[in-house]
Amino acid sequence: MKRKTKTILLVEDQIISAAPAIKVLKNAGYDVVYVMNGENAVAIVEAGLPLDLIVMDVELGFGICGMTASEKINLIREIPIIFFTSFPEEYIKERIGNSSYFNYLSKKNNYASLVESVDRKFHFV
Repeated sequence: MKRKTKTILLVEDQIISAAPAIKVLKNAGYDVVYVMNGENAVAIVEAGLPLDLIVMDVELGFGICGMTASEKINLIREIPIIFFTSFPEEYIKERIGNSSYFNYLSKKNNYASLVESVDRKFHFV
């Protein structure tokens, strides 16, 4: 398999959702950096870690939610975001306001759909 050499930040507070996402993304050739909350996601972007894409849940437990984290991240640097969440897309569009995001993907889809969406972003399909 050709190495894709793109780095993805996965922001997910539930390890039961994060583990399979990490596995399929790594198996697809991506480097994955994983954090469990929005504050750490913002800190990584502030630190200048080279990131090509963010896959973010909306509800992140304690602290700032994925929507707020995405807004803060967009103020620092524009990085495409895929919201990978249980919330309906209409909810995301309503709450995100002027912030941009690359894609929305329901967790009800299988994890192969996540890889397909990421591959589409990087034109690997």
